[in-house]
Amino acid sequence: MNLLIIGAGGHGQYCMSIAERMNIFDKISFLDDDERYELSDIVVGKIEDLEHLVNEYDSVFVAIGNNEVRKKLYDKARLLGYKLPILIDPHASVSKYCYIGEGSVIFPCAVLETNCHVSKGCIISSNTTINREAYISDYATIHSNSVIRKKVHIEKTH
Repeated sequence: MNLLIIGAGGHGQYCMSIAERMNIFDKISFLDDDERYELSDIVVGKIEDLEHLVNEYDSVFVAIGNNEVRKKLYDKARLLGYKLPILIDPHASVSKYCYIGEGSVIFPCAVLETNCHVSKGCIISSNTTINREAYISDYATIHSNSVIRKKVHIEKTH
């Protein structure tokens, strides 16, 4: 599998590290519109190039912190036929009985307990605990060191 990460900034670079530690991707590259990244070996184009790279990359991960922009880019990638992988750091503790939606990222030292639900496109930051039966809505960001108590429902965050 070849992974294309949209967003080469700090969040994107950390997502790349997680993807590398997962050891399932043959190739990982970035798309980014920021001119600072144009000369980078791993930035293969701008976001508008997404539709032209479908034959070379089968998977897209959107590493943009803005939840609305992340949703818009995932919708576009889905329409183009890309897979939207879940990135889970090997140092996270994730119950096999929880649900994680496509395009979400689980950072190191996060704990996801039994029967919790993390919807699509979510960011679950380091040292976060999602207790049993908690529900995280689509494209929400849960910041570092948060504890989401059992049966709590988190709506989309901004």
